[in-house]
Amino acid sequence: MKRIMIMLLACGWMLTACSMSGDKEAEHKDKPEKKVTQKQPTEKDASKINLHPEIFTKKAKNKNISEAEMKRDIQQYLNADHDLTKISEHYQDAMYSEKGLSKEEANHIKQAGKLTDKNDNNFADYINQNKLPKGYDGNTHKISRYITTSNQYLRDMEEKIDSVMENSKDGKVSIKEIGDIGSDSDVVNGKQQKQIEDWLDEKGIQTRAFTK
Repeated sequence: MKRIMIMLLACGWMLTACSMSGDKEAEHKDKPEKKVTQKQPTEKDASKINLHPEIFTKKAKNKNISEAEMKRDIQQYLNADHDLTKISEHYQDAMYSEKGLSKEEANHIKQAGKLTDKNDNNFADYINQNKLPKGYDGNTHKISRYITTSNQYLRDMEEKIDSVMENSKDGKVSIKEIGDIGSDSDVVNGKQQKQIEDWLDEKGIQTRAFTK
């Protein structure tokens, strides 16, 4: 489940920082959270990742959006977000390993961050500048806030990778160099996610980002 993966990955980064400070008890307690870690990516695996997903780009203004159109818009936005997040998730093992990220892999994450920013901003502008169908306004804005907040993690990661890469002597980036990246648990949590999932299910909107 995409959103949970993001939050667990963020927790994993915080766990790493704690373990480096000698907090062995916390490390043992939270160790199961790191089960999201996947096998080390190979060149064959990398070929399966879509590095250029189609993001949300609609620029309509002052328009009455029909329910059918709104469903398609939400689906496109969330599917693009899912595909962009998978790029970063794909390379998470390299950050945890001694190998670190190559410049090419770091650039893939940076590009995903830029596209994610555009996807979020375009969708937020779209739902703010048009009249949404009855019953969609509140929940659509909740989805936008939830996704944008959770994606702040990716933006912070992109900035830290960029900074570390500039000072890297061997062209590698490791988790120890990047350090801790936090998240806003008041907006992004299991309760909020379930509410979104239930609403999407009620409206019959199927996406790759949220699955029950």
